[in-house]
Amino acid sequence: MPLAEFETSGDPGDLEATARRLTKSGFLAADSLDCFRDGLDLLVTHLRHESVPPREILAQRIENYAARPRPYLPRPARNLATSETFTAWINPGRILLKFAGTQSFIHDNSNAARRCRTGTGQRDYEPVEPMTGIAEFAERIAAEHGDSAGLAELFGEPKTPAIQAQAWNVPSGLLFRIETNGNHRLTALAALGVPCVLAEVRLHTGLFDTSPRADDETGDIQRYRRLLQTFGIAAFSEDGAMGAFGVSTRWPMLIRDPDTAVKSLTALEQIIGSPITADIGRLPRSWFTDADELRTASHDLAIAVDDFTKHRSGRRWTRLLRR
Repeated sequence: MPLAEFETSGDPGDLEATARRLTKSGFLAADSLDCFRDGLDLLVTHLRHESVPPREILAQRIENYAARPRPYLPRPARNLATSETFTAWINPGRILLKFAGTQSFIHDNSNAARRCRTGTGQRDYEPVEPMTGIAEFAERIAAEHGDSAGLAELFGEPKTPAIQAQAWNVPSGLLFRIETNGNHRLTALAALGVPCVLAEVRLHTGLFDTSPRADDETGDIQRYRRLLQTFGIAAFSEDGAMGAFGVSTRWPMLIRDPDTAVKSLTALEQIIGSPITADIGRLPRSWFTDADELRTASHDLAIAVDDFTKHRSGRRWTRLLRR
């Protein structure tokens, strides 16, 4: 790959405008040359002016990044889902690791491991703990100060970057999660506080499948789905356990159950760095602060709808009998 693809033009343009776009939506499409250069200029400017943090600070940042809250994100519906793929510069704060906590850290990225891979060190080196290796990885990236050769090795081919992520579209923007590759690179870059990373994105545009629950039989989940459907938050294909499949929604993290919904909305707000103030469907955000209150509201709605249906049905029968 030509190194020139990761060389800046020397005229970075309006970096503040690029940073605002990243903050607002969480990503900047990189399919066009101009947008690719905008993100690259922002990243390189940061790396050139950022000093190498002490090892203990890097270690703490890595630990904090792995420990972030994780909203529930449903899987694409089997045989019904649609998606689109593109490349983008993404705010690392919007990307979740593939697995919770440090489970995604499975490789040794230490200096000794790199020397072994490049043939400049001993083959029988002593492996180190993955989080320590990521800290050393971050130090190497920082020491390169945005060098084009280093970025080319780090990100790979611009049209098919080494970091690969899935994305879900929510009203506050896109939310990303590593799909197959990139956990260590992403975390090392995030520990350096970079504004963006280059990734290949597979955006799930719906429909979605969630998990059938044992308590479907008690009616709790069915009533909760009825609440979501009544107030325009999600559309379910049918009642019962099969309602977990082929769900249409702009709020995918809410479709599983009340407990998951409450935790996921709070996690989403922490990730995007601002509270959700707009209505969720036709319900206020305050309804999703307590799972028990959601269950109560779902139960009360079911009673009200059933009573309304019986009342309307009774009136129709009365009119028919009077004829």
